[in-house]
Amino acid sequence: RLGDVTWDPNRAALVAEPDAVRPRLPKAFAQWDTDRFTVIAGTYRAGFGQRLTFDDSRRYTPNGIYLDDAMVARYRLVRSCSETAGETLDSPCSDDDLRVAPSFQVSPGLRGVAAGAKRLPLPVGWMQLYGFWSLQNYDVYQYLLYNRGPGCEDPRTDPECSIDVYAAQPDPLAPATGLRSRVLPNMVDVITQGANVTYFRDDRIHAGVTGFGAVPRWRAEGADLDFAANSRFPRGGAFGAVGADFAWGYRWADIFGEVSRSFDQTPVSQDGGGGFAGILRHTASWGDQELEVVGRYYDPHYANPYSRPISTRDRSGGNQARDEAGVRVRYNAELVERVDLRTAADLWVVPSRNIPRARTLARADVEATPWWRPGLWFDYQNNDISRPGFKDCIDETVVPDPVLGVPDSVFICGGQRFQITARSRFQPVKRFSFTVQYRHEVQNYFFGDVSSSSAASSFDDGVLDYELYDPLDPSSFVDSATYRDGLRQDINAFLLLAAQPTDALRLRTRVRWYWEDIADNSRREHSIWAYAEVRYKIRSWAIPTLRYDIWNYLDRRDSTLTRRPSPEHWIRFQFESRF
Repeated sequence: RLGDVTWDPNRAALVAEPDAVRPRLPKAFAQWDTDRFTVIAGTYRAGFGQRLTFDDSRRYTPNGIYLDDAMVARYRLVRSCSETAGETLDSPCSDDDLRVAPSFQVSPGLRGVAAGAKRLPLPVGWMQLYGFWSLQNYDVYQYLLYNRGPGCEDPRTDPECSIDVYAAQPDPLAPATGLRSRVLPNMVDVITQGANVTYFRDDRIHAGVTGFGAVPRWRAEGADLDFAANSRFPRGGAFGAVGADFAWGYRWADIFGEVSRSFDQTPVSQDGGGGFAGILRHTASWGDQELEVVGRYYDPHYANPYSRPISTRDRSGGNQARDEAGVRVRYNAELVERVDLRTAADLWVVPSRNIPRARTLARADVEATPWWRPGLWFDYQNNDISRPGFKDCIDETVVPDPVLGVPDSVFICGGQRFQITARSRFQPVKRFSFTVQYRHEVQNYFFGDVSSSSAASSFDDGVLDYELYDPLDPSSFVDSATYRDGLRQDINAFLLLAAQPTDALRLRTRVRWYWEDIADNSRREHSIWAYAEVRYKIRSWAIPTLRYDIWNYLDRRDSTLTRRPSPEHWIRFQFESRF
């Protein structure tokens, strides 16, 4: 990881200590919990109502505070050198593209103290009270920052707002190399405090109020930093939200709703100041069937980083629950004794641009025999249903901004994506199973706006050729203008084997074949990834796991041809103890 990041007034830029192996304790907590009361000190998550006003729990129906100990191991090597020439004549990075292992990926929740009275009896029903306080430190991707110094009027368009990052040198006056595409550690502390009060008449009828306020505190002394326009956090200083939710249920029907109002310090002229949002959800359950209908509206000014209601995965100004109005219908059923069906249809509009979008999906799994369970899935998404064809808007004129190098229009054109997935799980004996899956995807253009993501763009003879990637959104839709008369096709297939010869021993192995753009092996990733894992429970206090991974890239991109090591090998040892 990079080391401390400080402000250099001579350069009017940030300076970061070079990469090194550094210890980090991302998660730790202590909890006291009874049937009526709970207290957590350390890392935790919280969520209430319909997840509109406050939720970072990652649960579908949260209500309370939860422990947070999640980390994710990353199995993709990263470049060992990410420096530019900066103030020097040449970049220190060689043409040999050496890769190294990345850090674990940590999703920061809340860190502080939270307490709740889960059930305070009343003459009719009961009361629920929660309060939480957090001081969480955040790493920030360097392009999600901007400098509020002189000359910066609007960070969305003004190049004077950009900020450079240099690698620290032993001699602070010597020319320094620059850093690119890096996550800067320990940049900001976000102090958050909030509360929830809910009255329950019974388990299905309640009404509650939730509110929170937050203040960012930047660590680089002397710098006037703020969040960029495409960050999940509002810029300008303090922010918060307050909302009310309810639930009512009788027999087979339940109705849920929540309204919320956000507040922030971003100028109103820059889509700030806060806005309203609302969600209404109805579920009907009978037998082995369930129908859910959800209506939602999120104002273009509703910027709430702790809002996680039902919404699409596209983003506006760094937030998913923003600038969206739509209806989603979801139906799940066991049609016959051995057939499970899951379907959904979502139709929404981007109010600020009046762009209608749609997504439909269907998944059927059949228990054909006691040892064979096949499934078939369909997923279709359309970025603008007012444009009926795949090729519509290909020929639209897109004018590059002469300063920023990206289009002066935030929206380029519509796009479509279709996925079909076939999957079968076999379990010939109780302690052994294997799963085979094949997915084929066709698409053109992307689901997203250039203004809400980090885009690398180039222009050739006036024709836009872009690659769009949002580092905060793994679902960001990517493509290019290469296929003016056709569609890009991708393949994703895997084989998974799992065995448990004894109660203490567990074995797993998986092989995945991934090929983006099968028509051209020199444009995108084409790889095979495999791993084998052995887990053995010696005692409850001693559970070791050994895992071996291999990645082999098969495409002919320049970055692949110079990649080292290739193929790449991983060995991971994990020791878990429960006591």
